[in-house]
Amino acid sequence: MPPTATIDEVLTTVATWDRQTLIQQFQSQQTRFPIDFTPDFYQNQSVERLRHIYVAMFVQNQKQN
Repeated sequence: MPPTATIDEVLTTVATWDRQTLIQQFQSQQTRFPIDFTPDFYQNQSVERLRHIYVAMFVQNQKQN
């Protein structure tokens, strides 16, 4: 997600992502804090939970900029 995306854009986009897309986004997102989820974590969480975590991560990262 571009750092300038609005929360509405983020929510709309993330709602369409499947598990593989979410994993790719977690691994490529630049953050000011480490994201060190294991492959088991990604596989054991529901897609909805991963979406929730991704949006929370995005919002938190925006607060730090």
